[in-house]
Amino acid sequence: MTDYHASPSAPAADPAGTTMATGDAERAYNARAAVPDHPAIFARWAAEAAAARADFTRSGRFRPAIVYGRRGDQVLDLVMPETGPGAGGGVPVLVFFHGGYWQAMSRESFTQLARGYVARGVAVALVDYTLAPATTVAGIVEEAREAVALLWRLAPALGLDRRRIVVAGHSAGGQIVGMLAATDWAARDPALAVAAPLIAGGVAISGVFDLEPLIATSINAKLGLDVAGARAASPHRLAPQPCTRLVLAVGGDESSEFHRQSRDFGRRWQAAGARIDMIDLPGRHHMSAVEALGEDDHPLMRATLRLLGTDD
Repeated sequence: MTDYHASPSAPAADPAGTTMATGDAERAYNARAAVPDHPAIFARWAAEAAAARADFTRSGRFRPAIVYGRRGDQVLDLVMPETGPGAGGGVPVLVFFHGGYWQAMSRESFTQLARGYVARGVAVALVDYTLAPATTVAGIVEEAREAVALLWRLAPALGLDRRRIVVAGHSAGGQIVGMLAATDWAARDPALAVAAPLIAGGVAISGVFDLEPLIATSINAKLGLDVAGARAASPHRLAPQPCTRLVLAVGGDESSEFHRQSRDFGRRWQAAGARIDMIDLPGRHHMSAVEALGEDDHPLMRATLRLLGTDD
């Protein structure tokens, strides 16, 4: 694990001026093409997630489809831990945002990631959001903010600890994590001014933090990003909120662009005062990288538990 906060690196170049040929960008960012067996992986995820939901439902710890907004896809599942809150009141909560380049996948393929956390006294919320082209990347970010704000407001009723809300995301979900960490919650809603910080930390796996290179790829067909929209939705171009703590992880077998995205973003935010930890995921491609989040005793799980304030 590399700790940028403890071991400052040289300032990173701003990728805003970086240009890539269309073919190069397509190869670098088309994660499905880079993992030919992704259909089998997705089928396995769906089966594992369904089994986890069945187990959680039988134990009475599964609260499905909590509505957090007005659109049909604005729902989240909440899995409560096996043990109740300690002396401090509520339990910590990990809020997960799935990937799929803002246009595919759903929360229902990732329920299995909750197993190790609920066994350690952590609640897990798995969030769905409206997919492009039914909305924009900016619209998805706004929905993510609504989900987190609702969990904060309902925390006492749900048995959650407002002081220990950690957000996590994979791929597009990594961008969402960055945007949430840059959100001025008090400016958004004065009622949230008492939450400082509202988010205790974030975990971004294989994230895309500078969206401008995606304009030249097939990924953009449903996103409709132009330069202005890509820049506005890029956490790389924003400033972290005070006391921001992030864990950034990338699979060792992912393209150099995914590595550059996390490296440059991490260095930029570290220079702005954020605490950034980098975790290497050797031997993992874009799809298997997210699986590390739910693997017992994996460094990524241990780092996430530390953000949650839970002994690992």
